[in-house]
Amino acid sequence: MVRQMLVGSRSTGNNIHFNNLAKMLGKKLPVVQNILPILSGQRRRFPTDEKIREALKFEPFYYKGRKAQQNFVLQSIEESFANSEPVDYTRSPLTVEHLLPQTLNEEWIRTLESDLGEYDSAAELHQALLHTLGNLTLSAYNGKLSNKSFREKSKILAASGLAMNKEISNYSSWGREQIEHRSELMIQRVLSIWPGPLDSEISIDKTQKIALMKQVLGAIPRGRWSSYGDIGQAVGVHHNTIGKWLSSIACKGGHRVLRLDGSHSNDARIAGYDSVEQISEELAAEGIIINGSDVANKKKYISGADLAKIAGIAPVEDPALDPFSEQKET
Repeated sequence: MVRQMLVGSRSTGNNIHFNNLAKMLGKKLPVVQNILPILSGQRRRFPTDEKIREALKFEPFYYKGRKAQQNFVLQSIEESFANSEPVDYTRSPLTVEHLLPQTLNEEWIRTLESDLGEYDSAAELHQALLHTLGNLTLSAYNGKLSNKSFREKSKILAASGLAMNKEISNYSSWGREQIEHRSELMIQRVLSIWPGPLDSEISIDKTQKIALMKQVLGAIPRGRWSSYGDIGQAVGVHHNTIGKWLSSIACKGGHRVLRLDGSHSNDARIAGYDSVEQISEELAAEGIIINGSDVANKKKYISGADLAKIAGIAPVEDPALDPFSEQKET
């Protein structure tokens, strides 16, 4: 959930994931080694290290989640320093402090103007850096720090009980280069504290995906139909993969999967059926295909999102798996 917050991903469906996780995990120990392969599945929306790195380096962490969540992340980073004198956060009125201040004075403007790079002005660079993780820390001295020069801030931070503030005081100046450097250091700690998904080859395997496909297909009510893309969206695989599996694996409800326009693909093959005509006859018997037509009734269509709800699984929010992203399907 921390990773989802860091990239701004919605937590919709987490309750279902966690309920399923408890069942899948069982009594397996150690928990961490067994939980990562489960969370690493394509449908789990477990942000990768690359996404975390991009979000924390360029996006405004200051506006991610709630203040309590931001404090938790920064406190966790502080604890990763393994300070010999840990801070009692319940007694310390720590709040998030901007090192590069929100209001610039002439000295801060000159500092930014010395390293504009691709930015047109100090104001533009200020906006890009201000709320990023590398420019933020925890402090009980926000009033004292304010928009003072970095030299003055550094003296105050050096006397702080927080290890990450002492680390900041080791910098001789504070501008773009220093903020980006500290961002990298902070990101490394984040990735270490909250490990990311495993590589795809050891994530949820094909057998589990096929089982999930069967679960979704079984949720299609009699007299309704869906598309390859919708099933793929619900399962978390490409619609071509669904087509390949249906051609070789007999599944209840497999005959109710059509192209998005309600037609059969030219080379449609559904395991358990000898011909397209045989499939059409069964669809007609269920009222899905109107007599005299080879196209399914649009009113009988059911979306992947609705199927996911019926099957009790969380829908995928990956645009690449959106059935409407490609008009031509298997």
